[in-house]
Amino acid sequence: MTIYRTVEISQQNQLKEFLLGWLQIQSTSNKQEKMFICNKAAQLLSMVFVIEYPHKWMTFFTDLHRLLSYGVKAVDLYLRILMAIDSEVVDREIVHTTEDAQRNTLIKDAMREQCIPEMVEMWYMILRTYENSSSEVTCLCLEVIGAYVSWIDISLIANERFITLLLHHLSVDVLRESACDCLHEIISKGMNPMAKTQLVESLVSVLERAHILPPAQDEDIDFVAKLAKLINGVGTNLLVSWNKLLKSGNEVDAEKTFQAIDNKVSLMLRFLGDEDDDISLAVTEFAHDYVTTLKQVSCMQFVWLQWETLVFTKVELAVRFLYNLGEAIPANQSNHFMGDSPKVIAMKEMMSTLVRSGVVGHSHFAVGLQVFETFARYDKFFNLTPQHIPEVIAAFLDERGMRNPNAMLRSRTSYLFSRFVKSTRQHLHPYTDEILKTLATFMVAAPPDNGHSMLLSNDDKLFIYESAGVLIVASQFPPEKKQLQMKTLLSPLIQKFNTMLTKLCAECDEAQQLVYAEIVSQCISFASRTSKAFHSQQTMTQCGCDVCYIEALQVFLLAMNTPYQRQIVHSAVRQYLHRMIVCLEGDVLPYIPIAVENLLKSSCTAKDIQEFIPLINQIISKFKAFTSEQALYFYDLELDAMHTVLCILCTEIFDMGQWKFLVISPQDSHTVLLTVIEGAVDFPDPVYGFRDFIYERIIPTCFLAPLKSTFDLGDGQTYLALQEDGALLKTVVSKQGRNAYRFLQEEYLPSLQISPGLSQEFCEALQQTDLKVFRNYFKVFLLRLKS
Repeated sequence: MTIYRTVEISQQNQLKEFLLGWLQIQSTSNKQEKMFICNKAAQLLSMVFVIEYPHKWMTFFTDLHRLLSYGVKAVDLYLRILMAIDSEVVDREIVHTTEDAQRNTLIKDAMREQCIPEMVEMWYMILRTYENSSSEVTCLCLEVIGAYVSWIDISLIANERFITLLLHHLSVDVLRESACDCLHEIISKGMNPMAKTQLVESLVSVLERAHILPPAQDEDIDFVAKLAKLINGVGTNLLVSWNKLLKSGNEVDAEKTFQAIDNKVSLMLRFLGDEDDDISLAVTEFAHDYVTTLKQVSCMQFVWLQWETLVFTKVELAVRFLYNLGEAIPANQSNHFMGDSPKVIAMKEMMSTLVRSGVVGHSHFAVGLQVFETFARYDKFFNLTPQHIPEVIAAFLDERGMRNPNAMLRSRTSYLFSRFVKSTRQHLHPYTDEILKTLATFMVAAPPDNGHSMLLSNDDKLFIYESAGVLIVASQFPPEKKQLQMKTLLSPLIQKFNTMLTKLCAECDEAQQLVYAEIVSQCISFASRTSKAFHSQQTMTQCGCDVCYIEALQVFLLAMNTPYQRQIVHSAVRQYLHRMIVCLEGDVLPYIPIAVENLLKSSCTAKDIQEFIPLINQIISKFKAFTSEQALYFYDLELDAMHTVLCILCTEIFDMGQWKFLVISPQDSHTVLLTVIEGAVDFPDPVYGFRDFIYERIIPTCFLAPLKSTFDLGDGQTYLALQEDGALLKTVVSKQGRNAYRFLQEEYLPSLQISPGLSQEFCEALQQTDLKVFRNYFKVFLLRLKS
């Protein structure tokens, strides 16, 4: 367009006449021009427009409007030109120079004065004329209105005839998304704040009366997403208006606007809770801004004081937003209640009011559940104001919480209660005995033994037992009483365990066996969960509770010999052993061989071995400092199981350099593992001896055992062994580096009659691939050797 500015006026006029002529030809032609050409022509005409209008081409819009009589193609071109003009003159995403900005202001002022009313009439005519015959043109016209409404007189659009027309378009499938976008642009127009509130309120009211808001549950997802965007615009624009009114000191109108905002929250929550991400994400700006705004107002105190007379949705919403204030208000060292800032004081007042109001006893479970969530989230408030703790504990334990008719609330509060107990345990000593008595009422035996329905599921009871353990350990009672309390807690479990184990071992019906096995497992799991209160042997011994858990361990190990449902029972025993390794430390060692002997008996499966691996890893890691005099012994394992254990142990030992403490003592038939005893115990120089032991014993074992004819590479159990083989080889080479590669390529692999090329390939795979890839390669490699 620089050239256009420099040519003579006659040439400029020729170009304008050519463009108008082209528009006329295209409008009347039977041939449909390609869309990109139409868009380029519209762009070219808009660029001429910004140079010529208003001083040189004052009739620009009159000339365009004359073309509209030629029909739908002319209308389409006209609308594209208007969109191109919007991009040149109005689009805020385009950076303009100061000169361009002044030019654009002049153009808009001239258009407002000379042609905007006429253009609006043309838009209305286009919408009415083509709404049934050309949805493309109608949608494009709605887009034009949305673009221009930001800087023209709003009353030209926000009036009865246009709103009625837009409302009709919202009921037409092919038009409603564009109509929704147009409404969004209308409410986003910069206006006097109270005028904006009135405009938004009138539009939303119309949409609600037309049953467009809220949308039906089976409404089209794309349209619902557009409505969500509209409500987001409604909320954010009202919040902007409220802030302006507040800053201006207009408290009356600010209160009206805030009430308008509050009335839109239920709509926002409808979209926020939608399963479709596009819909829920569309209102997150409104949700975030509203939560941020709440820290400036006290609406919530009024709600809680009046909760008995309000619908539950308003009460639940108020509590929910107090819960969410934790994200909106910066905390002092993650504590919203430290210090004396206005925000801290406000949070303290709101929490105190929440507790005192009794709203936790609301008849609708959603309100009570949200209150308990808030109690648990702001646990630090109760550590600073412990006088509120008894009331909250009572709510957790009675019909408002874990005895509530609603099963979902009961379940959730059992978990939240355990969190609350752990966080406030230092203040619970005066109430410990009473709480433990109440918790005992939730620990009734599981069906079908007593025929009673359970208030809490077995998963929920895990949190109850954990809470009980924390209460006992955190109390200020002497060790003797703590031991007595812990025995009182564990004794019913042990008794139930013995009864059910006896029934399990004598039962012939498989379905009933499963029932008994699950109860046996539950008893062990509940006992395990109580130990969560301890973090080391020292804390358990100081509390005098170690003897309780050792006695329980001796009893639970009896379940290892059950002839039925071994998988369920063994899983529970392993879980208990994991906890006892943490809490009893060295005192648990005498019981490990008994457990291992039964966990890896001759009938064990690949799954048994796989689940045994974390336990043996924990044992090695925990007791790596023990000497050979305190060694662990493993007996009576099948070859595949023994080979797997060997690889695990050698990997762990080699990583930690702890080869003196562990002895694997197999049967005579398992000669492949006797070398472990020799290498681990008999070498006079452990460091040098262990290095030789790696090359002479460990590496060969990784090949010799899998290459045996009895080692089925297609079996699941042997596949597990191969995985540990691969891990062991990778560990060796990571520690030994070049020496290991040289040994494999030059000495050991050739001794197996493996060709130099295949030996080199194996070493490269061992060196360059990750563990997962190498394990797969190793299996293929062995299959090639055995074929």
